[in-house]
Amino acid sequence: MVNYKFHAEASKSGRAGCKGCKDKIAKDILRVGVSQVVDEDAEVDNRHQLEAPKWYHPECLHKFRKEKWWSENLPKANEFFGWDELDDNMRKELNKTVEGIENMCGSAVSKTPAGKGKAEKGGDKTSEKKKRKKKDESESEGTEPLASDTESDVKSKSKKVKGDKKEDKTSFAAPGKHSTYSDDVVSKADQAKIEKEKETLLKKSIAQLKELLRLNN
Repeated sequence: MVNYKFHAEASKSGRAGCKGCKDKIAKDILRVGVSQVVDEDAEVDNRHQLEAPKWYHPECLHKFRKEKWWSENLPKANEFFGWDELDDNMRKELNKTVEGIENMCGSAVSKTPAGKGKAEKGGDKTSEKKKRKKKDESESEGTEPLASDTESDVKSKSKKVKGDKKEDKTSFAAPGKHSTYSDDVVSKADQAKIEKEKETLLKKSIAQLKELLRLNN
């Protein structure tokens, strides 16, 4: 992990350029810098370049890194190297700079509270899976749930469709015939009974006719 050292001092010459906005930093105004801390035992060819501060205007210091990095590495104003040599006005300006970066980090964190984003995503996925499952079940039964349907509504619709399908098995509509299979069965039974009664009456009539003929003879 790379460690950094933070600097604060009055600009010495006015020749140094700000790494944030690329403009020159005027002489005698506050400038703040960041340098890399290199271990004494480390074998590097550019040690001097790494350890040399990269200077910024106080209002441009936040451009050095993004909010997440600052939230973990921002030092207090009095922890900047050179704090003791600053006059009161420069100390106030440095305090203001640090507070500004703290506020920037705080607003970024408040937009996405820790742990909330993942929980909501997980909840959305679970909710979507449940909705998709209900929709599939309803479509397989021949109906589609509305967005406002509750779980009980979906179950009720599914039962109704199942009942309708059972009725369809015993129902048909044909011109000139009974509309249901059960009615057609009853009609055939009645017809057989009527035919039987007709046959009985016919036999009685024939018997009576024979009796009359016999009496007349």
